[in-house]
Amino acid sequence: MTTALRTEWIKVRRLPLPRYLLLTVIIAAVGSAVAALGADGQSPDGIPERAGLGLLVAGIFGTAAFAVWMFAVEVSQGTLSRAFCVEPRRSRVILAKAVLATVLPIVVVAVLGLVTLPITVAAVNSHGGDSTMADFAPNIPAAVVQIALVAPACFGLGLITGSMTGGIVASLLMIEILPGILAVSGLADASLIIALSSLATQISDGQAPVLTGSQIAVSPLIALLVLAAWSGAMLALGLARVRSTDIV
Repeated sequence: MTTALRTEWIKVRRLPLPRYLLLTVIIAAVGSAVAALGADGQSPDGIPERAGLGLLVAGIFGTAAFAVWMFAVEVSQGTLSRAFCVEPRRSRVILAKAVLATVLPIVVVAVLGLVTLPITVAAVNSHGGDSTMADFAPNIPAAVVQIALVAPACFGLGLITGSMTGGIVASLLMIEILPGILAVSGLADASLIIALSSLATQISDGQAPVLTGSQIAVSPLIALLVLAAWSGAMLALGLARVRSTDIV
């Protein structure tokens, strides 16, 4: 397992897409926080959400793209057979990819959350607020939880599709399109994004930015069950495909 993790980490460091995604998330996170600091006429109550929205949106979609890329890039380049030759047990290779696809975005979002936290506090206070970093510290674990729980589902979609384009499109459908369809059908509680938003709201006491503008909320237990169902289903289908078909 250590060898597989080391091999995957080398790929992440050397290939270009992770660097571009990282740069995009940094620009979005810092840019939205600085924009909130410089904007005029804002109420201090709404600034934390505006300041953190760039990190959340770029973080979630960057995580989706990265999680899909971790597997699909080798399928598209025809190098997956080489990875399975180095480590014949496919489950170890897949697990190493899944670990990095989840852990690295968590680290990036947590660090950027800490970097932008003082900017958010300064923005609030410059618009008449009276806050400290402790007031908005729960926003960081709220963002981290959303990233940590969306990554496995998107990684599973990468396994299922075996394609960068297909995996990213499927992730967008799951994150953006499907919640609206479920809401119209009266099944909003089964939406991945509604579950993520509900957990983030609970963790941050309602002040963390969320990806959906819906006011629908579910209990933490239901949210966790929904998230476990989504991630478990995507990963199970993806692993079944990897094990049952010759995609190398």
